[in-house]
Amino acid sequence: MKKQYILMGATMVFTALFASCSQENIMDEAFSQSEKEIIFDLGISQTRTVTIDKKTSFEDGDHVGIYGLKRGTTEILHDNLDYHYTADNGKWVAEYSITFPIDGSELNFYAYYPYNADLEGTSFDFSVSQDQSKDGYNQSDLLLAKNEIASVDDESITLSFVHKLALVEAEVILPEGEVIKNVDICAKRTATVNLTEQTAIVKASEAAEYITMQPVEGNVFRAVVPAQSMSKGKVFRITAEDGAIYWYKTTESMELVENKISAFSIDCTGSSL
Repeated sequence: MKKQYILMGATMVFTALFASCSQENIMDEAFSQSEKEIIFDLGISQTRTVTIDKKTSFEDGDHVGIYGLKRGTTEILHDNLDYHYTADNGKWVAEYSITFPIDGSELNFYAYYPYNADLEGTSFDFSVSQDQSKDGYNQSDLLLAKNEIASVDDESITLSFVHKLALVEAEVILPEGEVIKNVDICAKRTATVNLTEQTAIVKASEAAEYITMQPVEGNVFRAVVPAQSMSKGKVFRITAEDGAIYWYKTTESMELVENKISAFSIDCTGSSL
């Protein structure tokens, strides 16, 4: 993801066969409706990062998944469709295009990022990467969106994505002469996601483990984790290039909040292990 806003469009022509030539007007109306384009207007909410003037948006190669459910039911008509963004033409390319049902039924749309081709259904477990220094925290940054008021008459269907995890930012100071190799945060990595409810609830039964954060600038490191309560103790582990290990300990439990930044200033000049 990078700093830009994207529109996503997709079209599909759905050909219907009709048994009776005597219903010519009805057939023409239905066929015209079936050719109507579904255009998704795709964006990302800035509520988590607006206070520090940072933006999140999609970049070349990003994939999102979209489900379409018949309104008022749990019936899935469009199942985990893959849309990927191509920067060359500034468009989203669909796995295959979709329309509303020919009978005019209304649909609810649910979307998520990052895309997972193996998903089956609208509830699933999502785990952030244990080493976010390698692939970056963007690929672990779960985003969800929904539109439950879409109409076949709409010119476009808005899907506004929201960050469903907590972003942790640590600014680290080591003793003079030391160089940071890794910064790790001890947290639970997995959340249970419900697309229709738009929730991502940390799995309470999971054990916390150290997650390697991504260096972003200077001595600042970031990681995304499910929203959770963290027990007091050794929350951050800082490893220097020479092998020295430094700890950031908390004396009370703390909350990592969904769609918010938790920032820490970690001064290791007075302690090591």
